[in-house]
Amino acid sequence: MKKRGLSISIVVFLVLILLTTVYGYGVSPVGIIEDNLLRGQVIEQKIHLSTGGNPVHVTIELKDDYMKPWIETNKGFSFDVTSSAPSFPVDFTITIPEDAPLGMHQTDFRIILSPSHKAQEEGMGTAVNYASLIDVKLTVTDEEVKNYEIKEITLNDIEEDNPLYVKVEVINKGNVMLMPFEMSLTILDMDGKEVFIGKPVSEDIIQSGERESFLYEADAGLKVGNYKAIVKLFDDSKLIKGEELFFNVLIQGDKVKKGTLLTFNAPDTATLREKVKLVAVFKNDWKTNIVGKSVVEVYSGTKLLEVVESNPMDIDPEDTAQFISYYDADDSGLLTLKAHIYFEGKNSNIIEKSMNVISMEPSKFPITSIAFVMIIVILIAVIAYLLGQRRAIDKKRK
Repeated sequence: MKKRGLSISIVVFLVLILLTTVYGYGVSPVGIIEDNLLRGQVIEQKIHLSTGGNPVHVTIELKDDYMKPWIETNKGFSFDVTSSAPSFPVDFTITIPEDAPLGMHQTDFRIILSPSHKAQEEGMGTAVNYASLIDVKLTVTDEEVKNYEIKEITLNDIEEDNPLYVKVEVINKGNVMLMPFEMSLTILDMDGKEVFIGKPVSEDIIQSGERESFLYEADAGLKVGNYKAIVKLFDDSKLIKGEELFFNVLIQGDKVKKGTLLTFNAPDTATLREKVKLVAVFKNDWKTNIVGKSVVEVYSGTKLLEVVESNPMDIDPEDTAQFISYYDADDSGLLTLKAHIYFEGKNSNIIEKSMNVISMEPSKFPITSIAFVMIIVILIAVIAYLLGQRRAIDKKRK
């Protein structure tokens, strides 16, 4: 009996390997685990479905328990994926009820990939189903937990007499809204003389689970030259971060002309072949309308892979605009994204971001009947082995 169970396990294991390597099917990640959740809190999780470029129908089967009403998706629970991209993201939203008991809550659900209805009618794709079990573990507490990670502090070049912007990028890992830190800003010229001391403030907030930035503005009234900024961040009067940054103040219209790229957002990680959303926020510092577009250069090391541009936009005087572009992540590995705004024949300041593209690339082998033959051969071999074992046992009993 032990040998029979082992043989069946081997069959299942080999079939799963074939589905993953030959057809490119897969799901990542295979769990949603969150701690320190408050009642009423909403969490979001992106799950990538690897379809191998096949047209598939997706069925999401929730366990029929008390947690079923907590879970929603942006695609529903039964839908077709017709995209030729081998990876498809689905956004899951989990809402913790106001009356949820404290402690650990566990459930699971299945994601099933099968040939789409259209593919079956037209004889396209594969005739194989793939299922993955997603574990859900949520811990609900009534205690507010403040937890964060400061990722980066940046300060860009400015024009003479323009405001100075200090950006602090933060991941809010707690379960409460994160308010801006207190900042102490000291600016020195290249002779070490203090030319500005102040405490700039930010009006931004960062919600739980988000990676965003606090933007601090300081009207330092600096003249053309090279400067060093000493930035100190405090939380409840406790020093939590200190950094020295160097920047330049340029002649009006010399480099940073009429506007400033304030923020540039891109995901920390993406899946190979994913369509990645890039968002750049630009401020028109001029007194007339200007037309501009975002330009994002994508590098792998020092190699330029691609230049991604948004559609042009008309920006009102002293107004901000959000430029959105999309990058098809065709190269895996750690990439560097360098963004600027091109307007009125000029380039703005540059903001850099790193993005890790994870390879979930399907096998290079074509999807043919060979795969079915392999599965059938394995199944026949194991069945023959099991029948042989059964005959041997019956013979011994006789």
